Amino acid sequence: MENDIRLRYGSARPGVLEDTPIMVLHICEEQTAVATEDGSEPHSVLVRFIGSRRTAVDFFKHTPCLPGKYRSCHDGG
Repeated sequence: MENDIRLRYGSARPGVLEDTPIMVLHICEEQTAVATEDGSEPHSVLVRFIGSRRTAVDFFKHTPCLPGKYRSCHDGG
């Protein structure tokens, strides 16, 4: 997972001006990874063991999460 997010960060970086911070968020079924930095490589990667499956089951009470339900949660509804 950590190598994958580093590759994704490297793919996103060329589209952004140097010294501009970016964050790459990758959510898979079992884990979520975040890479942030303002240079060519992320200096740290955060991996948490909560992915789309647990989010759907524990927080939305539905597997898979329904698009309308996801939107209403994030829109404050």
